[in-house]
Amino acid sequence: MSKHAATAGWLALVWLYCAGSVEAADNEAKGHFLAKVEPFVKQHCVRCHGAEKQSAKLRFDGGYPNLADETIRKNWELAWVKIASGEMPPKGEPAPDTAAMVPVLDLIRAHAATAELAARGAVSGNGLRRLTSREQVRKWTDLLQLHYANHTPDFLRFLAQDPHGEDFINRGDVLLTQQEHVTRLLDLAERMTALVVPDPVAEKPITWNIKPDWIASHEIQQKFYQVNGGAGRPAHLMRTADGMEPSDPKSQLEVHAGCWPHHDGSGMVLNPVYRTRGGLNGFDHIILRYPAPTTTGIVRLVIRARAELPKGETALPELWLDSFLNPGSQLKLEGSGSGKLSYHTVWSLARITVPTTTTDLVIEVPLELTAIDFASLNSGSDKGLWLMLRNLPVPNIMPFLLTREEKNKLQQAGKYRPDSERPPKGTPGWAYYPNDIQDGPKVVIEKISLTVHDREPESDNRRTRVIGKATLGDLKAFAERAWSRPVSDAEIKPYHDLLEAKRKALGEPAAIRLAMTAVMAAPDGIYLPDRRAEKAHGAHDRARRLAVTLWGLPPDRRLLDLAGNGTLLDATVLRKEIARMTADERFGWFTEEFSRQWLGLDEMQEISGSWTRNEFTIAGGYPRNTAIHQAMMAEPGQFLLDAFRRNRPVGHLIAPDQLMLTGPLAEFYGVKADIPHGWQPVKELPEHRRQGILTMSGPMIVASREEKESQIYRGAYLLTRVLGVEVGTPPANVPTIQSLNENPGFRGKSIREKLSIHLERTCAVCHTKIDPLGFAWEHFDPYGRLFINAQGQLRQADTSGMLPNGKKFRDLASMSKVMLEDPKTRGSFPRAFTKALTSYVLGRKLTLSDESRIDALLGDDGNPNLADLLARIMIDDYSRK
Repeated sequence: MSKHAATAGWLALVWLYCAGSVEAADNEAKGHFLAKVEPFVKQHCVRCHGAEKQSAKLRFDGGYPNLADETIRKNWELAWVKIASGEMPPKGEPAPDTAAMVPVLDLIRAHAATAELAARGAVSGNGLRRLTSREQVRKWTDLLQLHYANHTPDFLRFLAQDPHGEDFINRGDVLLTQQEHVTRLLDLAERMTALVVPDPVAEKPITWNIKPDWIASHEIQQKFYQVNGGAGRPAHLMRTADGMEPSDPKSQLEVHAGCWPHHDGSGMVLNPVYRTRGGLNGFDHIILRYPAPTTTGIVRLVIRARAELPKGETALPELWLDSFLNPGSQLKLEGSGSGKLSYHTVWSLARITVPTTTTDLVIEVPLELTAIDFASLNSGSDKGLWLMLRNLPVPNIMPFLLTREEKNKLQQAGKYRPDSERPPKGTPGWAYYPNDIQDGPKVVIEKISLTVHDREPESDNRRTRVIGKATLGDLKAFAERAWSRPVSDAEIKPYHDLLEAKRKALGEPAAIRLAMTAVMAAPDGIYLPDRRAEKAHGAHDRARRLAVTLWGLPPDRRLLDLAGNGTLLDATVLRKEIARMTADERFGWFTEEFSRQWLGLDEMQEISGSWTRNEFTIAGGYPRNTAIHQAMMAEPGQFLLDAFRRNRPVGHLIAPDQLMLTGPLAEFYGVKADIPHGWQPVKELPEHRRQGILTMSGPMIVASREEKESQIYRGAYLLTRVLGVEVGTPPANVPTIQSLNENPGFRGKSIREKLSIHLERTCAVCHTKIDPLGFAWEHFDPYGRLFINAQGQLRQADTSGMLPNGKKFRDLASMSKVMLEDPKTRGSFPRAFTKALTSYVLGRKLTLSDESRIDALLGDDGNPNLADLLARIMIDDYSRK
């Protein structure tokens, strides 16, 4: 019998009695443990951890261990880590044989897991967990109705970061509530409520209305356009606010219009950045600077604009609003990750797609809660609030990604000019020196209206909608929305008493904010309890979990009504509600959040490949690369959303009938598709993009860590995240392949020869599973592009390998195929995905007791449809008492 078969046979035996205690296990199971583990322990461990000597006060002799005892169990788990990592036995002692060690480690882990489950007993529900930071921000934003036109404040920056690892973060055992978390939570609640119930301000709204003809007719602008040919930076103009005197410093607005009038006089033209020369003075822009310090209220910008597209172009341009760092300031960021931004840095506040018909585009920025510390803008010699508008389109055709043949065709058609053919600086009519396609999507600005110190009109006041007059009834209604359950007068009275007690000392707005913050930070405001055994709260708790899981939001009125009348837990009603919620646009939260955690996509934020760097502005890479980066992050979630909506089988995720792509991402992948805007399904796929998540850039970027020789990282990623197989933590003193490459003798070896070194001694415990998987992506670079050599051919590479279950594959396509074989067995993709989805929905780590549940969820064919699978997980869980 092979070691894998022996281990699988033992695990099957364990699963039969995993709900019982280890002490009550049958004699056959004990005998199997002693027959395999005890001889190994006697040979390698007892010398230092036996009756005569107890290094680190640990003993591993004495027969079958009582793993129900937490101390003993933790000691054996520690032994597992030490043996698997190669730290034990210590140097100088005989190394254990790999064939004997692997089943021993599997047995120790299986017994420890079973004992832990038995020790904690049959716990009702999935326990208590707090909301993740993203869930908390989303909930409070909805509760306080803090939605702004074309701008989403970066509230998440103010909260402590949730733990990140190779498992889901929405688990109660990892979402610990520490002092820093509480402090930041209260701080954010106070900041957010200040936008709902602000203190009275003396400043009145100030508005400037700017028309293009005023800019174009100004003498210094005419000189800029006609005499200097647009060279250099245009001198600023001063605009007086409506209804104010020019002598009032607060009435003055600086306007820097580095752009050209439209030929028919209808507006100012912002040419796309990618067709202009680099640097602040080079690209078309409109900068508005309000010199008087302002750090409160809403900045409201209304831009009347339209898009003009060249012939053959269908992609609409994007108008970007940035806060601009002026030379005399040091811009700082508030919240976690604070730091100073460098000179000429911009911080994006909004991006708006501009339609071809004239439209008023509205942008609202609440200064109190932006990530920018606007007070720091007023610390330099050139004080004020700087806002900059630019045209950053992502057209269908971008020359810096064109082949040489395509560039030649464009040049022959007179649509492409290399650097050597640019007109000299200052040539009239060539202000920004086209360096690629000579035409592009234009934004025509017809009017700009800027208002600072703005507040919402009284008829639509946020305070009235959220908290009313802050009476006992108003506060009770607010608490019911915050806690998503009925609230009694007795429960809310202490909060109202707090408000009344502080009203005189703090003033009414501050007292109301204090009471609101207390309600928001109450246990039901920041935790997801599971009190299913309690009649008073069970149904509402499950309504909250359902809404937070699928929408990241509190339950809507329908869910609360069903919870209140007791019908939500009926399987038929629950199935209908899950179908309703997955069909809702808010379900996109689920697929985005699940894919981010499942595939570790947040790690992309720390990886700065050439496609993300801002220095490519000159070549047009900045808008293009930003769009690609965002698409790579969002692609798995969009792909999953489409698959859930169409109720595709689990196998579709690695063998799909279509992908969801944007135009820039399709071009990056080499996929021929006409995608003018947004995400679109694409069915005609090249061979190298037919394995779903296995051929997406996001997972490959995270797995590769920007290393050319990333086979081990890639193998570990596929093993843990895609196949759900846990591996031990490597010893801290094991050198990486990259460091070993400094040795000329090592550097000259093939990658497979290098990796064979890891199969020596105890490294084989993990690397026999990891290394064979890492070769499947050999045809892809660290960013998910095909490795094409200088001759334009796919580089030669051996992409064969082996799955942990021993099944071999030739390439990525055959690996995808064998991952779907025997789908109900341990190590297959359908089983691994089903376990991952179940763990995420339940919000806890699965144990051996869940194996029978996974078997039932997989069904007869082991390839369930995604929407049906999600519904079954929830219905099965919610029906359990």
